[in-house]
Amino acid sequence: MQGQKIAPPSRTEHSKSRPPLANATIFGVALMTFWGMLTSPVPLLVLFCGLCLVTIILLLWTSNEPPILLLPAMFQWSEVAILPLSTSWLGVPLAELAQYGTDLNKSASYGLLGVLALSIGMKVGMGGQTSGSVSFSERIRQEAEKWPQAQVLFICGTIIVAGYVLAAASVVAGPLREPLNQASNIKYLGLFFLTYWCLYRQRAIGILLLVIVFEVIFGMTGFFAEFKNSILTFFIAAVFARPKVTPINIISVGAAACLILSIGIFWSSVKPDYRSFVNKGTGAQIVDVPIDQRVDFLANAALSMDNDKIADGFQRLITRHGYIEYLGLVMENIPRSMPHQNGSITASVFGHITVPRVLWKDKPVLMNDTEVMSKYSGLPMTWNSDTSISIGYLGELYADFGYYGGLIGAAVIGFAVGFVYRNISRSKQGSALMNAGLCLMIALPIAYFGTAYVKLVGSFVLTAAIVFLLQRILFPMLIRYPFLKAQPQGHQPRSPQKLRRI
Repeated sequence: MQGQKIAPPSRTEHSKSRPPLANATIFGVALMTFWGMLTSPVPLLVLFCGLCLVTIILLLWTSNEPPILLLPAMFQWSEVAILPLSTSWLGVPLAELAQYGTDLNKSASYGLLGVLALSIGMKVGMGGQTSGSVSFSERIRQEAEKWPQAQVLFICGTIIVAGYVLAAASVVAGPLREPLNQASNIKYLGLFFLTYWCLYRQRAIGILLLVIVFEVIFGMTGFFAEFKNSILTFFIAAVFARPKVTPINIISVGAAACLILSIGIFWSSVKPDYRSFVNKGTGAQIVDVPIDQRVDFLANAALSMDNDKIADGFQRLITRHGYIEYLGLVMENIPRSMPHQNGSITASVFGHITVPRVLWKDKPVLMNDTEVMSKYSGLPMTWNSDTSISIGYLGELYADFGYYGGLIGAAVIGFAVGFVYRNISRSKQGSALMNAGLCLMIALPIAYFGTAYVKLVGSFVLTAAIVFLLQRILFPMLIRYPFLKAQPQGHQPRSPQKLRRI
């Protein structure tokens, strides 16, 4: 890319227009919201869910930027909105979906406001398009035209393997475990790069499918759903690569969406029995069974899936994915039974992440997520030490600062994410496609509404440091090698006008 002249941006590139797929999604959301209002016992809450999603799309899905920050906003929205929306097809009041008798109307509304605050913060932090410059999306598209298949497969394969090597090393790294674990997320850079290039150029689709299958199956062999970040990466790359509403694009994006739903249903159905199998009934969050036996268990479970198991998995998916009840318990318990913490939670979070364990060997161990949940929700501590149940970062922000302070805290987190995204994406160093993958790395730590406050902030800060190290130091060293640069392939890239029609 160095020394390569880029065509000046057209007026369209500087516009705030959205990709056709974004407009189609808004239209689909409007239709589904209208249907939900007619069939749900909580029509106003369903309307609020739809309005929030449309606002998120308007904020974070533009033609000038890849929809990377849309990923955490939409996924968090889905965790908040799934229970209110499910009343439309279940035909039951929202109160019946509360395991502990919580006011889910209140917690869902507050959760939606929290996700909106996060989205607004990200939009403000990322800023607007710099006048006279080529948009980030356009730079990625122009660069994708120059990467030949051999280079893409070599670079992406190397990055993905490096991620797995770092993940394996983190298990035995002692005090360096967490930095290496976060660095292993470089794998998602490779997955994003590969998926986008294959779908945009419509080449090596078979290889991409093999990678997807491997990621899903291997991710399921762990104790946790380690495949989730991979399929979210595949999905957002597919949306970015195929933004026009055409039959082939609808098939590509629709297949990615169906993959997410199908895997979620299957995992939700088999997860209880599978976890009991791999930990040999101990209840611990460990894997004590060889991988061949784990694969056999999952294969047999897949072959035995029937309509009843699919329906059960779908119901479990809704119940588990919806993450607003613990937030509701905290809102009922504070300040009724205990006062707001007035910043002490945030102080302990930043005190914990400021000094890494590698420099402070006697660093105190954090309170277990379940203990934190029990403390602020008022539920009795009846779970064992191996169980991890979080109230989510917004619940802890509410416990710390109250109703409005929690929303401001979510906006500040969003601003930090958007600010880091801006600095990565606007950099002219190295490859635009690589930079897009780095942006995805900093978005994934905040993708889940139920993540504990200290884990969300700690993972984001550490990942941001790793990303800047990669972009500013390591990648400039590697780019000296010709094989790691995007090379013209003996033809002229398509014009920006033609690129935008893809």
